[in-house]
Amino acid sequence: MKLRTILFASALVAATGASALTTTNTFARMPVTATLQNTLLAIPLAGCGESSPEIYVTNLVMTTGLAANTKLLYKDGSTWYAWTLTGGQWQKMAESTQWGTHITPAAGSTALPCGRGCWLVFPEAASTTVYLYGQVNEGAVSTTIAAGTPANPVYTILSYPYETGSINLSSWTPVDSSSASIPVAGDTVTVADTTSSTGQRTYTWGTYTSPTAGTGWYSLETIAGAGLNPPTVTKTKVSEDVEIQAGQAFIYGRVDVGKSINWARP
Repeated sequence: MKLRTILFASALVAATGASALTTTNTFARMPVTATLQNTLLAIPLAGCGESSPEIYVTNLVMTTGLAANTKLLYKDGSTWYAWTLTGGQWQKMAESTQWGTHITPAAGSTALPCGRGCWLVFPEAASTTVYLYGQVNEGAVSTTIAAGTPANPVYTILSYPYETGSINLSSWTPVDSSSASIPVAGDTVTVADTTSSTGQRTYTWGTYTSPTAGTGWYSLETIAGAGLNPPTVTKTKVSEDVEIQAGQAFIYGRVDVGKSINWARP
């Protein structure tokens, strides 16, 4: 699926037509196919002229073609923020009571960091295309994942912070700024999966047993035992065709100290 439409802005003409702004920044418009009513959406592009990799909520998702009452949700620590599409504009919800009770700030004053992700919730189930637009991130991007414990994992919505490329879970080992491996046994990655009855699938980091022994992301399969035989649990390495495409987000469950993932352009 082609996700990239690059617009090289060498002469951006002001709306009045009286002046022009010349810039060497590169912008991208990314079409992302949303097949679930609750869609995990990436934050891969920065706002126009931003010095750091972040983008304001007002500019993250192009609202043209989106149904009224579409909601945009963002989780910061244990707090959920929510905006709803009203009159073609993202309006803050007075209280996002369905996801907490924190008062949401205005969309125009809230910048979300690239490399994180959000939920786009449609008023009804439908397959549609949404568009992300913004400035291409040219350098490395760092994204923090919150600390958790094995008894109480903490979940952070993440995404690939670039307009091209993907994450192949069969070979992806996130690293920090010192190139040290981040995952520990029990960390999880949850991705959208339209073939699953729940619309998602979770993979765990650790030692797998199938098809051969190794360490990486694996799926659990439990086969009920017959008679007095106990159930059989199989840990199978994630398939090589499990990819998180640019524009898509996923949920990282952490069971250890917080870390910062260091992303590099493909």
